[in-house]
Amino acid sequence: MRFRTLRCLEKKQGLLPARLMLKKILLGDQPLCVRYNRIFRLEVNKDATIRDRILRNSAGLDYSWNWNREPRGRSEAELHSLIGEISSFGFGSYENDSWKWLEHSSGILHTHALATIINNKLLVNSFSSVATLRNRLLPQKIEVFIWRAQRNRLPVRTELDKRGIDLDSARCPVCDNEVETLEHMLIHCTFAKDLWLRFFKWWKVDNFQIQSVNDIASGPMSHSHNFPNPDLMTASMWVCAYKIWYNRNNKLFNKTDGSSSFVLQEVQSCSFKWISIRDKKHSLDWIQWFTKPIECKRIRLIFSRL
Repeated sequence: MRFRTLRCLEKKQGLLPARLMLKKILLGDQPLCVRYNRIFRLEVNKDATIRDRILRNSAGLDYSWNWNREPRGRSEAELHSLIGEISSFGFGSYENDSWKWLEHSSGILHTHALATIINNKLLVNSFSSVATLRNRLLPQKIEVFIWRAQRNRLPVRTELDKRGIDLDSARCPVCDNEVETLEHMLIHCTFAKDLWLRFFKWWKVDNFQIQSVNDIASGPMSHSHNFPNPDLMTASMWVCAYKIWYNRNNKLFNKTDGSSSFVLQEVQSCSFKWISIRDKKHSLDWIQWFTKPIECKRIRLIFSRL
């Protein structure tokens, strides 16, 4: 990632930076202390900057050297070669050095462009071919949770067992009926089944089937039927999956868990709060959200892929 990112950046040379003249790369692909090692050994101040040694005036460039002794022989030849390279180099205006972002015509680094590079070159290739999904109506922790769930990166018991972690049992800590896999925990556990049943009853949807984690991540977009408010429904499905995981951890570590009706109330209240805070152009009606969310005002352009 580091080298790919650096290839998207270009140095814009000024004349006023505190850049180390000989220790840092200025011309070509090598540090000047390597390319011109003889005159580097003659330099008194090894930390000299461009501004210390090169002065620009109306007539051109002046040089202010500080040698242990005057260069001669090969050292003098190196000095003439260095001056020749510097003379042909196009210095910028009297400003500090800066970086230019090559991925955009403005030369300014945009975080979206960097996120796209990370997703295309690192996240997808390193973990899976699944695209990274984003939803601007939800907190980042929910997006991270869905990202991890799509790639089977949540520490359910079967995954911990595969990594050699000693567990008392690999059975589901919520229902204790089957081995805890990711899909069992989020979809097939008796608690998860009951919660999803209540969730779709809340949304007045009868024909939506969840077969995999990707069905949760994609929401109605992965379904053959057209649903009103698919963006809002997808956001609330993400919150529901997160609350299943949250309830599972509460029971495992705090020895407390809530009923599916109680967790559904948390899904309703949290999704309402998060969506209302982040959507500045629309306002959800509290009563309508709890009674008929499918009839809430539709919000566009909130669900995207990097």
